Amino acid sequence: MQNSEMMEKRKRLWRLMDREQNIDIDSLTKAFAHHLEYTICKYRENIQGADIFRALAYTVRDFLIDRWNETQNSIRTAKSRRVYYVSMEFLMGRLLNTNLVNLGVQDMVRQNLKEFGYVLEEVSEYEPDAGLGNGGLGRLAACFLDSVTTMNMPVSGSSIRYEFGIFNQNIIDGYQKEAPDNWLTHGNPWEIRRDDIMHPVSYYGYTEQYVDARGNVRSRWEPGETIMAMAYDILIPGFDTRMVNNLRLWASRASDEFNFDYFNHGDYLRAVEDKQRSESISKLLYPNENIVQGKELRLKQEYLL
Repeated sequence: MQNSEMMEKRKRLWRLMDREQNIDIDSLTKAFAHHLEYTICKYRENIQGADIFRALAYTVRDFLIDRWNETQNSIRTAKSRRVYYVSMEFLMGRLLNTNLVNLGVQDMVRQNLKEFGYVLEEVSEYEPDAGLGNGGLGRLAACFLDSVTTMNMPVSGSSIRYEFGIFNQNIIDGYQKEAPDNWLTHGNPWEIRRDDIMHPVSYYGYTEQYVDARGNVRSRWEPGETIMAMAYDILIPGFDTRMVNNLRLWASRASDEFNFDYFNHGDYLRAVEDKQRSESISKLLYPNENIVQGKELRLKQEYLL
């Protein structure tokens, strides 16, 4: 009796979650103002253009989440197979205008922003290019996700959440000067952090032989280093369809964030050394493969994925 009562209470919550937000001018305005004040925590007199972009992106993401949950429910109900597209890079570009067009709300959003004194084209310039891809391979992967979703096919992309893109190019005194592409400096409003989805990934180590309970000689691998891969999702809507798929990105995290033993003995740098080494795997798109360390890092990225 107690379990049935508890289940009925849970179902009441589920029914509330099933209520989809209306994509209309009133819902858009309320959600936009809500994110500006409560998600970004801005005071009305210090709102900047970048804040308008972020609030708008969170608002659009809410609409995408509704349709993504609907898509996942349809896939599970129909027991459909899913296509997985694995690539070291996805050249996504800027997502705001793409998502607005695919949702069919670009004109409505443009008019809504105009009423508050903002221009959509100017607001969209605050979005950085996602540092997840660089060349034709990455563009092909991104176009595949968009096209297949538009065809109403279940698909999931898989790649690495690079903290830095390939580089920013500056010309100084006639020479190229590379600088890091800090595209995540102000966060990424499109991504959904999945703290509950983490998997161990092991490197290095050695193999050893042992005798099992039946007297058979077997081999096993004893890893030398283990890191955690944590998931992030970016939602991908199709054009003129309710289908929304996702690009799942993996970020490397240390299995042990902090070594208290080193810290207590005054070795403060070494206390965080393992964390820095583990997180370096997903730091940079395309490390320098002209050196051994770069080749090793590239191999670790491929194995992580």
